[in-house]
Amino acid sequence: MFVAGNYWCETIKGQETAPWTPGKAYVYAEFHMHVQPDAKGGGGFIKAIDAKTGKTKWTKDFDEPNWSGTLATAGNVMFGGGTASRDFYALNSKTGDTLWKFRTNSGMVGAPITYELDGVQYVATVSGWGGAVPIWTGEINEKYTKDVP
Repeated sequence: MFVAGNYWCETIKGQETAPWTPGKAYVYAEFHMHVQPDAKGGGGFIKAIDAKTGKTKWTKDFDEPNWSGTLATAGNVMFGGGTASRDFYALNSKTGDTLWKFRTNSGMVGAPITYELDGVQYVATVSGWGGAVPIWTGEINEKYTKDVP
C-alpha cells in the first residue's frame, strides 16, 4: 500500500468559545503547526508499506508538504506527490524511483485517477490548494504560504 503524508506535528488547545472573524477559519481551537522533531524541514513523503507485515519498503521524501493522494497501477507505476512546489510524480511502485514529474499550476490536495479512452490509458489530477492551506499556523504557515492568496 502507498501512504502520503507530512513530517509535521500540531499542538491543539480546545476553547469553550472562539471569536468569529469573517474570512478566517472557525475551529473552536488554538493550534500551532510545527516541524516534527528530527524531520527533514517539515516536508512530505510517500511510503510503500507491505500490508502483510507493516514494514516500510521504500520512502520518497519531498522538501515540501505533500497533500496529494496516491494511485497505483497494474503496470507498477504509482502516481502522487502533489507537493507545494506543484510537482506531480510518477514513481516506480517497487523501488520509489522517479519515472516522471510534471509541474502543475498549483499545489494539489486531491487524488489522481486513471481512465482509458479509445485504447489509451490516461492519468489526471486536480491542481489547486483548497482544503486547509489558508488556516496553516506557526512555522509551517510561515514557510509554505508566502505566495498563497
